[in-house]
Amino acid sequence: MDEEIPLISFGVIADVQYADTEDGYNFSKTRKRYYRTALKMLDKAIQAWNDDTIKLPQFILQLGDVIDGKNKGLQISESSLDTVLDSFSKFSGNVYHIWGNHEFYNFSREDLMQSKLFSGNDKFCFPMPGKCYYSCIPHPKIRILALDTYEISSLACTENSEGYKKACEYLIHNTNKDQNSCDGLPGLMRRYVRYNGAVSDEQLDWIQNNLEEARILEQNVVIIGELDLNCQSFHLRKFGSILLSSFIPNFKTFRIFICSSYAILPEI
Repeated sequence: MDEEIPLISFGVIADVQYADTEDGYNFSKTRKRYYRTALKMLDKAIQAWNDDTIKLPQFILQLGDVIDGKNKGLQISESSLDTVLDSFSKFSGNVYHIWGNHEFYNFSREDLMQSKLFSGNDKFCFPMPGKCYYSCIPHPKIRILALDTYEISSLACTENSEGYKKACEYLIHNTNKDQNSCDGLPGLMRRYVRYNGAVSDEQLDWIQNNLEEARILEQNVVIIGELDLNCQSFHLRKFGSILLSSFIPNFKTFRIFICSSYAILPEI
């Protein structure tokens, strides 16, 4: 039986975390990180997508943390980012980026908005003025919503901004000297860490409006975010208590929410 050819396909990649340095470990010392090998693995993935003559992936969704926070201390953030972007440039289609905590370890929000890591102005994309989240329609029947899951964050927002102030209110629950640590925090309280983030009510309204437009146009919706927005999840990586699940089931065109941890599929 011949393999069925899809109408459209795309690649997904997350947490490349490249750095031109020796191997190390994550914050909790539970996983080894192969910083230089990460680039080789990215190159292999892109080559595999380019060579796929059956599915022919038309674009890539990059879910954040393309370079590691170690680059900042080594003062090689810009050169490491250039190296990774050069690898992505070898892909035959478009690449749509969102940002994770490691981007914010290396760059300010303003710097990222002016960099090639901001895809809101790319082909088929529709940015929200002054915002880091955007929509993308790479196919008449597909709408991608690229979220800014660090819109409320003490890491990603400048001091005295509303996003920073709101994040500090959440972080009051974490009394650890290092607020990147969730030691001693029970259950859902473990989400109150500095490397976490949240979306604003304004962004939630934007999501809901896009879902409504997609319903009218009969578009399938893919939502991407570096952090999981369901605070009942294993990783508990959201400050607030407003869940996408509170309104997504009302929109039958929603297909999948993809974050760097895993994907959430609706019941369809």
